[in-house]
Amino acid sequence: MKSIKSLKRIGACLAIACISFTACEDLEVDNPNALDINGVLSNPGDYPGLVQGAYGEWWNQTQISYPNMYLSVAAQVFTSSWTNYAMFDGGRIPPRPFVNSNTASTVYVNRNPWRGIYNSIGPVNDVLKVMNSEFDGKAIDPKTGEDNTALVLANARMMQGLALGWVALFFDQGFIVSEDLTDEDLGNLEFSNYKECADAAVARFLEAAAIFEANPETTLTGFNGVTLPSTEAARFARSYAAKIEAYSARNAAQTETETDWVKVLEWTTNGLTMDVSPNGDGGYDWYTRALIQGQDPGWVRVSQRMINMMEGGSGGRDIQNPADTDPDHPTAPYPWANDVLTYPEIENPVDQRLATDFSYNNGVPFRSDRGFFVYGNYNYSRYNYFRVNNYVGEMPHFTVSENNLLRAEALVRTGGDKALAASLINETRVDRGGLAPLTGAESDDELLYAITYERLVELSWNAACSGYFARRMTTIEDLKLTPGTPLSIPIPASELEVLGLPDYTFGGIGNPDGSEPFEF
Repeated sequence: MKSIKSLKRIGACLAIACISFTACEDLEVDNPNALDINGVLSNPGDYPGLVQGAYGEWWNQTQISYPNMYLSVAAQVFTSSWTNYAMFDGGRIPPRPFVNSNTASTVYVNRNPWRGIYNSIGPVNDVLKVMNSEFDGKAIDPKTGEDNTALVLANARMMQGLALGWVALFFDQGFIVSEDLTDEDLGNLEFSNYKECADAAVARFLEAAAIFEANPETTLTGFNGVTLPSTEAARFARSYAAKIEAYSARNAAQTETETDWVKVLEWTTNGLTMDVSPNGDGGYDWYTRALIQGQDPGWVRVSQRMINMMEGGSGGRDIQNPADTDPDHPTAPYPWANDVLTYPEIENPVDQRLATDFSYNNGVPFRSDRGFFVYGNYNYSRYNYFRVNNYVGEMPHFTVSENNLLRAEALVRTGGDKALAASLINETRVDRGGLAPLTGAESDDELLYAITYERLVELSWNAACSGYFARRMTTIEDLKLTPGTPLSIPIPASELEVLGLPDYTFGGIGNPDGSEPFEF
């Protein structure tokens, strides 16, 4: 590993100096002023607001556009022929290597989340550093005398977990930064692989949970319009720990041999009991492309692979392998046939959600010269209220259903109560989908198929890249990512250039896929 002297600039980022909230997340504004953090953070009364503000920066650069639109198309959940948000690049067949370049259409796919994550964790670390060095580890408001120490610590640890956790989900490696690092430590910091980043995130989440539980007066308020009391905030932190532990697996082998399913079961059994759905603010800071363009039939359709799956089809992961296709399916042929402009509406869908959560369109607006495989008749519309109400309304981010599907998988993989696992799956499978109930007498693979199926149908328009993560981690062959799809995105070229490191990438048939970190 190579130490990175210039990383010192990450620790110098301050919330009031470097975070710029804007409705156009492509806009990057660097702060030219070097500020003394002890001076800027001289009022502990500001600390709760500064920590809360970091959540907005994290959301803005991880949940809105990038890399969600690119990777959701790559996962054959969304489909589009348009180059906006690098969607067409993500959906090419066969998959091509990710273009890690400052001038490519994919430049924001990895640059925005990388910068946004470290711009969010930097101010939090600075607050904690000054709080420890100057105020004896306490956050007491000098005007009111109110002791906000537990509030600041719990929300800061949660934010650190989110930042490091999403580094682990997106990138092959990253920097594990904290308030404990000195300037010398930062100067000698080495890259940590995604699993190490995930472990660090899990530790932060569990620490946050402990602080919330020990301090009943604390609340989690970082998600716009959401206030979680201490007990539910602790549950949310444990659920997020389980999510990072499970979703950071890059392939089936890692899911089976590296994910700690015993811990996932423990955390989700004591996980959230209410949906965490921040409110959209009209397209300024809190919104998602998945609920705007992702539900707009002129921008994005649902992949025909998804529709074939929901109609009980046999279509698999490799569209170029005839054995994985289902061209003669009576209602949802897969792949979409060349020179076919539209298919008729499915009148009696196997999965009832096709009629409640999806909308049929007779025509397809995409460019045929970019491949008929991108065509689709259906768009997602379950949360269409978000578009109708000018990007105001609840945005499901982490739901009880997601927690319960994690719990169900942990039960299956640890030899636990399969009847309980079946009942957890049935909550959406039967109650919303109208599919035949599972009993627990099914094979492990049948239950695991149903779990991944539910993730794809229920969660793909929720938190960023949920469908991509579901396909990446699954052990069910037919539901996996298409061969050649990158399993990690690389550190952005702009960062590598600053650090004097060689460019690298992942993806494409026969190339490194990102299941292992690049070695400098």
